[in-house]
Amino acid sequence: KMMRQSSPPRSASHGSPKSCKSQQSPRVSLAGQMRSAEVYKQVCIRLGRQPALNVFVDLRDHGALVIDLQLCREVEPVIMFLREAPPGIHQVMLYNGMSFFGSDATYRVKLRAVKQRTPYSVLQDQSELRLLISALSVFCSARGSGLAVLELTGLPLGKHDHMALTAPLLRCLSVLPSLQRLHLAGCGLQDKGLAVLLPQLMGGSGRLPKLSHLSLARNGLRDTRILARFLLARAARQRRRQAVPLSILDLSENPWLGATQPRRTRELQMAPVSRESLLRVFCQAIRAGLMLKTLRLRSMGLSRDDLRPLLQLLSQEVAHLRAGFQRYFPLAEVSLEGNPLEPEFPASINTALSQLSPAQQFPRAAPTKPEAPAGPARPVPRSR
Repeated sequence: KMMRQSSPPRSASHGSPKSCKSQQSPRVSLAGQMRSAEVYKQVCIRLGRQPALNVFVDLRDHGALVIDLQLCREVEPVIMFLREAPPGIHQVMLYNGMSFFGSDATYRVKLRAVKQRTPYSVLQDQSELRLLISALSVFCSARGSGLAVLELTGLPLGKHDHMALTAPLLRCLSVLPSLQRLHLAGCGLQDKGLAVLLPQLMGGSGRLPKLSHLSLARNGLRDTRILARFLLARAARQRRRQAVPLSILDLSENPWLGATQPRRTRELQMAPVSRESLLRVFCQAIRAGLMLKTLRLRSMGLSRDDLRPLLQLLSQEVAHLRAGFQRYFPLAEVSLEGNPLEPEFPASINTALSQLSPAQQFPRAAPTKPEAPAGPARPVPRSR
C-alpha cells in the first residue's frame, strides 16, 4: 500500500505551483513516466518506507517529481531516487509548502499534525539540504537534458553559507538546455547568492537558452547592478537569437532592490527612500533590446516618483506611435499590486501598454471567405 503524503492539496490558493498536467512535455514518453514511478517505488521499498501515493501518481501520469518539504519529513528516498532516476522526468518541484499554502487552514492543520509526529524537517538541517541539492545536481547532470521546470520556492538556499548550496545549484543550471521555468522565490539568496548564479542566468555559452519564466521574489535583493548585468546579457543573447524572450520576470517583495538613502542622518529622517534606479535599469534593458512580456514588482514600496523612468519610456513610445512610427514594444504587463500608489498611475501604465500592444499596432486583417462555386451543395467533411 502507498501512503498519501508529501503533495499539497490541488485546490489550494492561486499562488500554488502550476498544474503538472499543463506543463506536459512532448519529450517525455508514457513508458518513461511509468519507469520513473516504478524506480521511486522500488527505492522506497529498499529503504523500508512506504511510497507516497501522490508522488507516485505525479511521476506516473505527468513525469513530475512534486515534493512539499514541509510535509515530507524523510528525504532519504527522494535523495536516492534523484540519484537513480531514469529518463522520464521533465519537472522537479521541491518546495516549502508554507510559501503557497500558509494561509490555508486545512494545510496548517495537516502541517501541525505532521510536526507532532516528526518535529525534524530538512528545511532546518543545512547538511540534509546540502545532500538534497547535491542529489539534484547528480540528477541534472545525468538526466537534465529534458528538464523543463525547476521549482525550489521557499528552500533556504542562502540562509548560511551561500556557496554551500548555490554552488551545487549552479552546477545544476549548467546542464539544463531545455529549462523553461526556474522558480527561486523565497530562497534567501540575497545579492551574494544571485551573483553566484549570475553566470548561468546571463545565458552565456548557450546556457539556459529556453528560459522564459524566472522568479526571484522575496530574496532580499538590493544591488541593481547585478540585475542590470543579467538583463543586458539576456538582451544581447536575444538579439543574436540565442535565447528566447522572457515571458515572466518576478522580482516582487524585494523592497530594498534599487533603494537609495541619503547619507546624512538628518536627511535620512526627512527625505523618503528612492527606488527610481530600479525602473531605470529595466528601461535601459528594454531600449537595448530586452524581450520581456510581464514584469512583476508587487509589494516593492514603489512610489509615483519611482515610476518616472517607466512613464517617460511609455510616453516616448506612444508619441512615436502617434507620429506614424510602428515598432514592436515587448512589454505587455507590469504588476504593481501592493505598492503605495494612487490608482491613476497603474491605470495610465496599463493604458499605454495596451496602446503599444502588437494587436493594436499591427491588426490582422480578417480572412475573406472564398465564394462557393455554383452547383449542387456538397456535404462538408467532418474532421476526425
